[in-house]
Amino acid sequence: ANMAVFATDIGGLVTYWTPKIAELSGVSKEEALGSNFAKRFTHFMYVKAVEGMFDQVLSGKEVDNFELTLCKPSNETRELLLSAAPHRNSINEMVGVMCFCQDITHMSTQLHQAECIAQDVSQLIETANAPIFGIDKDMRIFEWNQWVAKTSGWPKEDVLGHGFDKFISAGDQCLIAEILDKASRVLPTSNFE
Repeated sequence: ANMAVFATDIGGLVTYWTPKIAELSGVSKEEALGSNFAKRFTHFMYVKAVEGMFDQVLSGKEVDNFELTLCKPSNETRELLLSAAPHRNSINEMVGVMCFCQDITHMSTQLHQAECIAQDVSQLIETANAPIFGIDKDMRIFEWNQWVAKTSGWPKEDVLGHGFDKFISAGDQCLIAEILDKASRVLPTSNFE
């Protein structure tokens, strides 16, 4: 089986452990069987959440998209997306929880990196020593950096969501509309002061 699957009994002790979950966890089937899954394979801060998820499944409800940080003996972690269902025996008695896991460590790492980059870009925009503002297709302001706020006298919180035309002089509105129209169509525009 190339799928990461494990099962526990009603008390949370591991009863089934595929080679793939052994590979992800760094723990062999022989070592895992009989272990309390929540206490051995998750960070102590998440034991209650995992036990709560098991209790939910044991009450007869399936759980989808439960994110779990799997702790390895080497102190490395793997991020798993888990689906869990009641595990029943041949006479349909509930005997535990069956969990199907997908390793999302790489995706989780990429998401974290993207969030860090977005935060850095946002900080750069906010503190740039140049005017940076953003408007949507309806000409409503969604970005207004510190430089624009200081120079215009309009604080960011007072302009976000408002029409851009409210903040430019009547004499410049036609010219600004033309420049923004060209920019929205990716046509070259000149500098404007």
